[in-house]
Amino acid sequence: MQRQIWRILLAGAAMSQLAACNTESTAFVVQCWKGNDDTEAAEEPGSDNDSGGTNVETDSGGAGTGGDSSGDTEVPFTLTSTAFSEGEVIPTVHECGGEWGSGEDSSPPLSWAPGPEKTGSYAVVMRDLDMNDLVHWVIYDIPGSVHSLSEGIPFGYEVADPAGARQAKLHNLYFGYFGPCSKSGIKTYRWTVHAMEGERLPGVEKKTTENEIAAAIEGSSQAQASLSGLSGES
Repeated sequence: MQRQIWRILLAGAAMSQLAACNTESTAFVVQCWKGNDDTEAAEEPGSDNDSGGTNVETDSGGAGTGGDSSGDTEVPFTLTSTAFSEGEVIPTVHECGGEWGSGEDSSPPLSWAPGPEKTGSYAVVMRDLDMNDLVHWVIYDIPGSVHSLSEGIPFGYEVADPAGARQAKLHNLYFGYFGPCSKSGIKTYRWTVHAMEGERLPGVEKKTTENEIAAAIEGSSQAQASLSGLSGES
């Protein structure tokens, strides 16, 4: 019941801001989605607790490799999901729920090849590419020995599995995943795994906004691999 209420709150907040953004300039759209450190927010609800297409990226935006090497052969750094392949429709269970959708806000299962040799941790950032790269999920400080995320990571700042991982608070509402939520045409959503050099992401804390954490990850990422899917009504 708590999870359902939080879905409605987040979807409602996102859609309200989307309506406002659509009436303003492009400059305002960027401003509209920035987190507000001064805003007091309610705590998140408690929780007990491979196949797929890939799009490998480097810092320059082109295709590349970033995985462990064996001899002279580099293993591509790739991201896959058993739920959908690159460019396919995202299953309903991973979409938003509540008033705005019929999904369950359940994060999809993800797996990736090992990152570069000096990888100390991983982070995953999910964005809506058709809404000014709106952040839908950030999970970071994933141990370097972990190369997958199970389906349905629970709400919460600190994650039990994988132990040590943390999630950003979305739009000052809750810590966790917000599924694709589109009623205005087909949209593209992208999950990107980042190989990080350190075991912990420096310079961030519990109150740091999702946009600030995503920027910190993307600014210090050693290698990236992405997976995109489609959601919405045509």
